[in-house]
Amino acid sequence: MTTADYLIIGGGIAGTTAAETIREHDTQCSIHIVTAEPHQFYSRMMLSKPDFYLKRDQLDKVYLKPKSWFEKHNIDSTLGDGAKELDVLNKIVTLNDGQQIGYKKLLLAFGMLARRWTVPGADKHGVMYLRTLDDAKHVIDEVKTAKQATVIGGGFIAFEMCHLFEVAGIETTLILREKYFWEPLLDEVSGRLIEEGLKKGGIKIVYQNVVDEVLGEEHVTAVKLHTGEEIPTDMVIVGIGTDCPVEWVKK
Repeated sequence: MTTADYLIIGGGIAGTTAAETIREHDTQCSIHIVTAEPHQFYSRMMLSKPDFYLKRDQLDKVYLKPKSWFEKHNIDSTLGDGAKELDVLNKIVTLNDGQQIGYKKLLLAFGMLARRWTVPGADKHGVMYLRTLDDAKHVIDEVKTAKQATVIGGGFIAFEMCHLFEVAGIETTLILREKYFWEPLLDEVSGRLIEEGLKKGGIKIVYQNVVDEVLGEEHVTAVKLHTGEEIPTDMVIVGIGTDCPVEWVKK
């Protein structure tokens, strides 16, 4: 079992910045970052930008610190393996593969996960989320051939994906449970202003409705709304919020 002076669970902006700051104040301590993602630190913000998907920016530009940076600062990393158990008495974290790492101090910086859609058919190919770099690569593949897209949700991800599809020339329908965009976070006047921008870009908005079923065999071909209307679609982006994966800590 390895032991670190500082063990950080999460390799995103919070965890990586913490490691960088610790190293600035202590050049001798051992620092170990554990992240469930197989990729080194990258920008999640870039994942929602049209240029990223349409290949106007190189894929490697998404990485914010190269592997050599971690080596130079003597920061160890475990990639592609998340934490599943926390023993606070003995100061040990157990990873999914069974590896155990001891610590003197522990920082939990694992962020949020995209909330999963639970409607029938949500597991079909073409139904996607946007949280990780691998999610984004999946969207890139689908955008190449899609003619029609459906976006579920009335928040940041939905807005950005609608913009992507507009730029890509994909016919897009946005489905909202609410009566206006980003209710209740925004007041109605502000929500309607955002909608004006979306509609000018050719986005069709369906209000106060939900999807009851995703249609198709292996790949999505349409979504069926609660009102019974069926909307043909080649791909679905689900942006219905986030969940914090804290069950392993609660134990």
